[in-house]
Amino acid sequence: MRTRLAIIAGSLIGLCLLILIALPFFVDVNKYREPVRARLEATLKRPVTIGSLALRRFPFSVEAHDVVIGEDPALGAAAAPFAQTKSLSVKPRWTALIFHWTFEPGSIVLDHPSIELVRKADGSWNFSTIGKSGGGDGSSAMPAIEIRDGTVAFTDLQAQKARAIYNGVDLQLRELSAGTAYQVHASLRDPAASAAAQVDLKSGAIAAKGTLTLKDPKSDASADVAFDFTLDRATELLHIATLQAKLGANSFGATGDADFHQTPAVVHLKADHLKGSIKELAQYAALLGIAFAPSLSVTGDLDGQLAIDGPYNHPTLNGHVEIAKFEATSKTWKQPVKSPQVRLDFTPDSMQAAPMTVTCGNTQLTATGTVTAYATDQPRVDAQIKSNASALDELLNIASAAGLPAAAGVTGQGSASVDIHATGPAKNPNLTGLLSLDNATLNLSSFPKPVSIAHLNMKFAGNSASIDNLALSTGGTNITGNFSVKNFAAPDITFAINADKFDAAQFPPAPPNKKQGPSPFEKLTAKGTLTAGQLISNGITLTQVKTGVSLSHGVAMLSPLTAGMFDGTVSGSIEADLHSSTPTFHTNLTMNQVDANALLSATTPVKQQLFGKLASTSALTFSGTQASLTKSLNGTLNLKLSNGRLMGVNILDEIARAGKFLGFKGDGKTFTTITNLDAVLAIQNGVADASELRLDADGAKVSGTGMINLVDQGLNLRLVATLSKELLDRAGGNTVGGLMVTALSTADGSVVVPIRVTGSFAQPHVTPDAERFAEMRIKMLEHPVDAVKGIFDRLTKRKPDAKEQ
Repeated sequence: MRTRLAIIAGSLIGLCLLILIALPFFVDVNKYREPVRARLEATLKRPVTIGSLALRRFPFSVEAHDVVIGEDPALGAAAAPFAQTKSLSVKPRWTALIFHWTFEPGSIVLDHPSIELVRKADGSWNFSTIGKSGGGDGSSAMPAIEIRDGTVAFTDLQAQKARAIYNGVDLQLRELSAGTAYQVHASLRDPAASAAAQVDLKSGAIAAKGTLTLKDPKSDASADVAFDFTLDRATELLHIATLQAKLGANSFGATGDADFHQTPAVVHLKADHLKGSIKELAQYAALLGIAFAPSLSVTGDLDGQLAIDGPYNHPTLNGHVEIAKFEATSKTWKQPVKSPQVRLDFTPDSMQAAPMTVTCGNTQLTATGTVTAYATDQPRVDAQIKSNASALDELLNIASAAGLPAAAGVTGQGSASVDIHATGPAKNPNLTGLLSLDNATLNLSSFPKPVSIAHLNMKFAGNSASIDNLALSTGGTNITGNFSVKNFAAPDITFAINADKFDAAQFPPAPPNKKQGPSPFEKLTAKGTLTAGQLISNGITLTQVKTGVSLSHGVAMLSPLTAGMFDGTVSGSIEADLHSSTPTFHTNLTMNQVDANALLSATTPVKQQLFGKLASTSALTFSGTQASLTKSLNGTLNLKLSNGRLMGVNILDEIARAGKFLGFKGDGKTFTTITNLDAVLAIQNGVADASELRLDADGAKVSGTGMINLVDQGLNLRLVATLSKELLDRAGGNTVGGLMVTALSTADGSVVVPIRVTGSFAQPHVTPDAERFAEMRIKMLEHPVDAVKGIFDRLTKRKPDAKEQ
């Protein structure tokens, strides 16, 4: 009998296997795509679209491709789909398939899906309407849902927070009791976390009991949290029966309630057992994004208890926290920072630090303080710190261990004393006391050069501070003077500074920062005086500088400014817009007896071409470095050059060649001696329009207009040159071979030559100006006496005198 039953059972199993193997060859499962889609839609209570279907043998399932599960209709038609996946597998419920020949989804597996989780404005979730609840038979139970390596996006419309995206999500959801109980297993790859919980939905409440594990892949540290809570869906009151955290050998527990019906949520929690090692706590706190600086290692023993009440973002505390044998070390410190006891006592109104002593090497600092109204937006502080004749590096170590932002990225050596009492608003307290530094060197991460301080004595009084007898040096600059500041929140500075030499190249601007906020100069105002032996910037050296300095809303002004520059003098004003790392300058300057070659070599590509003494008045705007400054140059410039020389060209020879003079004997020079040069230039993006140009050179008089490109040194000038009879006689060129072709002779024996000058400063090209010559020739025939004079007036844009009209 048993043998017969075994044969029958084996035959049935073989038949089933045969059917499973042969079924995909005889059944076109795509014929059932619409019934499957409709069944999924009815099961999930969401619109569903699917692509092609395939029948898989092992495990037996229907695989759907390009599946889209629609969003909750309450979010509107424009909302993104709830889930999208390239592959979705549906395994049948075998009891329904064998006994009723119906395909009931038993489980749904989504591979690499993208899922949108939305907390709606009313606090409900978009997934709360997914699934089917019904009677107790198996056919109405919700299928098990599994997500493999999914991407989950989370949007909180109630809190109006930015959309967050999590990758590497695995989830298993299984119904334990139709519509009332579920088993959930979830894990997250980054940050590394996993959870397992049983969720019960009944009597208008959600009850969850399970565990949460957080892991740090770098240190293999893990934190295990066991929870048991109930949420009343009607009142939105969360009751925490158990919240037990195990962090290594440490264990912490809390109980209480949270009212999510209020905005912001109100919490009432009690932590009776706060004991453990600070070193382990620091490791596990990092899993939650709470950590000391990465370079710090801390030890100590924690003890305390706390009651937490009020809005979760500004709760009040009641109890105390105490750390015994606190010690912090860093690879960059020679000595650790120690304190035998750090104690904080909390009441709903205040947070008080008991008097403590902190040491580092031979440095000892005492501190105490109280913060009142700490649960409000306007906390107030009353604190005092004191340390006498301390080593500056050890004092900075203590500040770093305390987490003071001002100590971040600061190192130094020297002697320091501090005795400061802070009272008033925590964001901008009043300070009284003293900070002194002697023979100190500071290295600041935000400053390119070390700062050496021979002596600094800063006195604090209320919301102000002052420094007398300042003496420091940095980047080759020695600075002395005095300094005072009012209102630390928006500093207002007054100063009188003396510097022997300041070279801007020693202090390059910080690299661009896309995340950079407003300019640090925006809230800063300053007013004072500056004297400097040398001020060097963009190749320009000013000497014996004396100026008033003002700074307001990111704009600095030097005015009135007097200084020596390139063997001459300069005076006027300079304004600098400091809102970007490349300042923009606006200048109104008067120069006198300045070396023209030195100035042009420092500010333009024109070098060793034009010599002489330069006087000018200008109103110019420019920005950038020395290499790009010329292209940004805009404004007006009136200049006068005397006792000068233009290298590489003999203008008199070029004029004679253009006029085709016979018998003209040049002097053989390869330069032009300039007696006077006057010009009015309107400059736009480094290109100067010369509206009035007059030149006395080697006895010739030249006037006209044209363009001078300061960027590429290009020239395009239309000029008229007048050579006197005496000059021609001396040069043996009284016979004009090209007369009436390229030059005109006047009644007094002078010769007028219209010319065009193109090319560059280094290689100018002088050619006859045929168009201008024809115009002059016609005027000469009509009005022989006034013709040439009228043309000169028009070329130089000079209006005829009233007596001449």
